[in-house]
This record gives sequence, C-alpha cells and structure tokens, in this order.
Amino acid sequence: MKYFGRDARATPLWKCRGWRNSLRLATRRGHGWLTTCHTKNRPHGAMKTERPTPPPLPAYLRVQPDGLWLAVKVQPRASVNEIGEPLGNELRVKVSAPPVDSAANEAVARLLAERLDCARNQIELVRGHASRHKVIKLRGLSTAIVIARLNPPAS
Repeated sequence: MKYFGRDARATPLWKCRGWRNSLRLATRRGHGWLTTCHTKNRPHGAMKTERPTPPPLPAYLRVQPDGLWLAVKVQPRASVNEIGEPLGNELRVKVSAPPVDSAANEAVARLLAERLDCARNQIELVRGHASRHKVIKLRGLSTAIVIARLNPPAS
C-alpha cells in the first residue's frame, strides 16, 4: 500500500475524505505529492487535537434532560441538619426531623434549598418517599454550581 505524505505512518490518501478532489487539485497545481488535506486543512494522517474533557461528575450526581438527579442517604433524627461526605454512590444528609408524615423529606428539601441558594420549588423528590435512600431532582441549576455549593471548601 502506497502512503502519501512525508512519513510512513501517514494516513493513506484514499482514507481521507475527499481524497479524489485533493488528488485532482494537486495534479492541476503540479505538486509532487499531497502534503495537506483540502477538507481538513492539516497534513494527511495528522491527528485531531483532543478537546479537554470536563471533570468527572461525583457518583451521587446524574445529568438528566430535565435537570440533575441527586442520590442521597438520609439520616433522620440527627442532632444537627447538615450535608455530610459522600457515602458510596450517595451523599449523606443528616436532618433532625423524625421520619413521620414526610417531615424528614421536607427537612431535606429545605436544607438543600438553603445550601444551594435556590427556590424550594426547584427541588423535587423523585424516588424514595418512605426510604432512607432518595433521589432528588434539581431543576435550573448547573452541575458546577451544585458541586461547588454541596462540597464546602476544605480548610
């Protein structure tokens, strides 16, 4: 197989999209061989530059079309209301309310609204109404803001 280009690792000309036009243009212009691809404006066989990948999301956050889903493990009847460290694939949330008549669910929603500095109606309990393991939908908040506000700066 004959490779076009200056080094043997270059992509063969026929693998380049639009190689017939490149060959036609090169022949018409009198070039000895093709050094650049006319469709990509870079040397044949040159690799695309990699775009930086965004930082990975924590395991307790999932991006959905209608908002972010936050997986939490609630500890009712705690001494203080606070958001703790991640525990596996869930974020630990401690609330002082008892798990009776969805008082703990309301306390979790109020605590998240206060911590994320958003309206209470942007937070919706999706799954786990009677369980300690809950999935909460956050509407109208970006992932960067949620990560920054849920993780306090280390001192």
